[in-house]
Amino acid sequence: MSIKLTPTGRAVARAGLGESASKKPPKGELKPLQWSALVTAYQAGTEGIDSGASLGITLVLVGSGLG
Repeated sequence: MSIKLTPTGRAVARAGLGESASKKPPKGELKPLQWSALVTAYQAGTEGIDSGASLGITLVLVGSGLG
């Protein structure tokens, strides 16, 4: 058995529940975990972040020579 929920099907389900479609966030808007990581990095300043620190996300270092 295969089930596929189409955009029309989702619209019907939302209408039946009296809900509206959620709006997509603006392009480039950070998610809460990304904000948390940014704040942590900012607060660390020039001292940087301990490599063992857990930010709750995986950071990918691009072009830094560290990744």
